[in-house]
Amino acid sequence: MILFFTGASGFSQSDQLSAADSLFYFEIKSKADHFMQKDLDSALYYFDQLNTYLLERDYPRKRLRVLLDMGNAYLSKGQADRALET
Repeated sequence: MILFFTGASGFSQSDQLSAADSLFYFEIKSKADHFMQKDLDSALYYFDQLNTYLLERDYPRKRLRVLLDMGNAYLSKGQADRALET
C-alpha cells in the first residue's frame, strides 16, 4: 500500500482540470454516478468514456478515481474478475 501511494505522488500533472475539462468531467461523472443505481451497463459506458478522455489529456489522478468506480460497478454486477482487471 505504501508503494502505491509513493508512486501516485510522482504523476506528471496535478489534478487541476482546465475549465473545459472540468465541465466535461463533472457532466459525464454525474451521469455515470446516476446510472450506478439504475443501470450498471450504462454507468460503465460513461465511466469508460471518461477514462478515455482523462487518459488522452493526462489526468492520472482523476483517472484512478474513475477506474475505481468502474471496478466497483463490475463488482456490483458480480464480475469480480473484470473488477480486478480494472
